[in-house]
Amino acid sequence: MIRKLKFENKFLLLYIFLGGCWILFSDHVVLLIVSDTETLSMLQTYKGWFYVLFTALIFFRIIKKHIVKLRNAELKAVRNDQLKTKFIQNISHEIRTPMNAIVGFSELMLDEESIEPETYQFYAKNIAGNSNQLLSIINNVLDISIIESGNIKLKKENIHLHPLIREVLGNLQSVLKEEVTLVYDFPENGEGVEIFTDRTRLQQILNNLIGNALKFTEKGQVSVGYTANKAEVLIFVKDEGIGISKDELSTIFNRFIQSSTGHKNYGGTGLGLAISRELCTLLGGKIWAESELNKGTTFYLTLPLRSE
Repeated sequence: MIRKLKFENKFLLLYIFLGGCWILFSDHVVLLIVSDTETLSMLQTYKGWFYVLFTALIFFRIIKKHIVKLRNAELKAVRNDQLKTKFIQNISHEIRTPMNAIVGFSELMLDEESIEPETYQFYAKNIAGNSNQLLSIINNVLDISIIESGNIKLKKENIHLHPLIREVLGNLQSVLKEEVTLVYDFPENGEGVEIFTDRTRLQQILNNLIGNALKFTEKGQVSVGYTANKAEVLIFVKDEGIGISKDELSTIFNRFIQSSTGHKNYGGTGLGLAISRELCTLLGGKIWAESELNKGTTFYLTLPLRSE
């Protein structure tokens, strides 16, 4: 019942309780010690001042704690509103870009008779590529919405890690740049590593991490591999891309946050890493990153070999 009361009601009840206890017990003690009227009057004055100062100190600490909590909540709400506003602006741009390309190339393809086969194929590939990009954006928005609502469901099963990573790498070959080399760094006995997890969600995490590494690396090497012990597996994705500054490294997994350098030059919604962290937590693992600006970034992901 008390927990349901509002703060001001709790405060009033506390004030009445302290005042009543002070009057009852202090007067009783004073009357036991002092009988002289003049001395009694003086003690009552001192007693009153003591009560005022004592309650003022208690109430100050209570009110200060409550106000600090309200201020922090207000600052958090304002910050979230700013981030969401920025996110809406960014995602509007990210959606318009592939949509404009899809509409533009589709209109060009309408005149089939005057288009050469090679040009037609070029238009078709651009439409397919931009459609996949648009689908990825929509999926990210839907995923973060499902995660926030707490309605995400996992379907865990025993899977072999080695072929799963190879499958993800194979699917990302189409975005591999000419001057970027994709390197596998698997242990010699890695083909037998089996983990109990959600295959689809793990693929989603790996797609985000490896996709980002390939996206932000213009020249050099992207290494993907893992190590395993009796308790867990450690997956890493190392690139030689633009890197992340130390100031931004601690916030890149937050929702609607993206590296300023990355967004300026490469675009994106800033949801991929936030989704990856949430999914990793749901799978019972951890994710973190180490980076140096202009030298590259390494993402680490740990997952338990067995759960439950």
